[in-house]
Amino acid sequence: MKPCVVVSEQMGADGGLVALGASALTGYRLILRDSLRKLARSHGVQGTEWQWLDQGWSRLFATLDAPPDVRLAILRPALMAACRASRGALFLGRGISELLHGHVPLLRTRVVAPFELRCQRIMRQVNLTSSRAEERVRRSDEENAWFYRHFFGLNWDDSARYDLIIDTGGLTVAEAAARVARAVAVSQGEAA
Repeated sequence: MKPCVVVSEQMGADGGLVALGASALTGYRLILRDSLRKLARSHGVQGTEWQWLDQGWSRLFATLDAPPDVRLAILRPALMAACRASRGALFLGRGISELLHGHVPLLRTRVVAPFELRCQRIMRQVNLTSSRAEERVRRSDEENAWFYRHFFGLNWDDSARYDLIIDTGGLTVAEAAARVARAVAVSQGEAA
């Protein structure tokens, strides 16, 4: 079985672009939020059971009655089915590496960049002032940290949780995607 690739990203680190590039280089199916919804629905997961896929998910999802591990675990069969596909699967964030850890071979990747650079990127991408971009990036970091702490009891910034950490502060998106593709090849026993 091919390793399932999960890319976790800091806002403004260009992790989505890195995932897209790595998908093109590896031939893996890139599974983003809308694809996750379809995948979840195809396995009988409906409505608020997958609300956590949306930004702003964390506090809304925490208000539901079931314990966090139960609420998230209902998605595991759908995620595992995607990983078992012959083409391979590359997911972008959303705590998926924690749901799949120990169930399928994983390549857990984190894409980071310096705070100032992430704010500059968000300023350009969303046309925000410097202070608004900083606020948005800081809030995103806080929500991601809260999500991992609440649902998994983990520190989102713990580098030991990742097999590969890529800093796009010193790499182009293409170079970063190539590093993910090389790591996939190495994990499958292919030449790097």
